[in-house]
Amino acid sequence: MTPATVAPWGVFAPSRLSGPVSAPNGSAGQMFADAIIDPRIDVAAAGPASAIINISCSVFAPDGGNNLGSSWATVELAPGAWARVAPPPISLVGAELWFPAQTPSSPDRAIYTLMTVLTSGGTVVDVVNVTFGIRNASFSASSGLWINGFPTKIRGLAIHQDFGPTGTFVPPNLHAFRVQVRSLQRCGWCCDMRAFAILA
Repeated sequence: MTPATVAPWGVFAPSRLSGPVSAPNGSAGQMFADAIIDPRIDVAAAGPASAIINISCSVFAPDGGNNLGSSWATVELAPGAWARVAPPPISLVGAELWFPAQTPSSPDRAIYTLMTVLTSGGTVVDVVNVTFGIRNASFSASSGLWINGFPTKIRGLAIHQDFGPTGTFVPPNLHAFRVQVRSLQRCGWCCDMRAFAILA
C-alpha cells in the first residue's frame, strides 16, 4: 500500500519577482525577471503505519526541457495525518514572465511546470505535475490592473446570481433565451419577468 500521496489540489507554486522586469519590446514581446518560487505541498498519509516521506520539487522550463532548479524536504506522517510542507524556495535567474494573450488566437505565454515527487524508502510513491506562470500583479484604484509593470484591461463579464428561479447557477439555455428576448424586444415585443418565470 502507498504510504502517502499528494493531497488533491495539494501543490501550490506561488511566485514572486526578485528583480526588475526586462521587456525590450513592451507588453507585445517577451518579459524577463529574476524570480523565486515558494512551493507548498500538502501530503496525506495513506497507509496504516507512520512513514517518513521525502519530497522533491523541480521547476521545468516552458518548453518542457531543462530542470531549472529543485528543492527537497522531509516529513514524518502518522497514520491518517496530513501536513503542509514548505521546501526551500527555488530561485530562477532571468525567468520568462507570464502575460495574458494579446489576441484571441495567441496563447498565454511562459507556462512553467512544477514536478513534485514523493519517495519513501527509496521508492517513488506519487508524482504530481502542476503548471504555473511567473508574474507580478497589482491593482490601483486610479489606473486598474497592472501585470509585470504594464496596464492590463480586464475583458469579459460574469452573468451569475442574477436570476432567482435558477438559484446561483445560470444554465446555458437561459443565456440563449436572453439573446432571443433581446432580439424580440428590438422588434417591439414587450417582455416582463412573468415570461422569464414561465419559460425558466
